[in-house]
Amino acid sequence: MFGPMYGWGWGMMHPFGLFLMLALLTLVIIGAILFARVVLDDRAAEAPDVALQELRRRYARGEIDDQEFEAKRRELVTH
Repeated sequence: MFGPMYGWGWGMMHPFGLFLMLALLTLVIIGAILFARVVLDDRAAEAPDVALQELRRRYARGEIDDQEFEAKRRELVTH
């Protein structure tokens, strides 16, 4: 009664249907991983800036001296 265009459609009936669905699923997963890595890398890049700002505030308030400021700044910049 119904032809191959009804029911499951081209997905499983087409000879390459399963391959195409798996390829699409793989691309979606890879895209999600890459997106997550970019978002997490951006957050990680912000962390030293926040620490450096706090170090500058401590130096401005006189809580640390020149030598301690430079040593901590070098450590933050290299890591």
